[in-house]
Amino acid sequence: MEKHVHGGRIFGAAADLNLSLSEIADFSANINPLGQPEGLRERLFDAFETTIHYPETDAASFARAAAESAGLPEGAVLPGAGSTPHIRMLARILSPGKFAVVGPAFAEYEESLLAAGNPPERVFAKEE
Repeated sequence: MEKHVHGGRIFGAAADLNLSLSEIADFSANINPLGQPEGLRERLFDAFETTIHYPETDAASFARAAAESAGLPEGAVLPGAGSTPHIRMLARILSPGKFAVVGPAFAEYEESLLAAGNPPERVFAKEE
């Protein structure tokens, strides 16, 4: 199995290529290419004093708020520590199956499918 290096190394890539961060479209990590949501800076600033506390271990208030925001019933949102645990869980739940990974993409999609015994077909986007 080919070992992938985790993505998100945009700072090194920018330095190596002599480009600014805004000139690079980073598909190597599972991040929002549209940037931060409107109002996030203000919300973080307003909540700054609470950062001295350890977060809820079960993220219950987040799960309730996310479900309500999406119009889903309580209990329909499963919080996790980043996207990787969810990607791995989905690969196991959906197994066996036939899958394709469209790249360039976050390496965890392919690695999770391989770990679940489902080697995916690789499909790469064309530059144009």
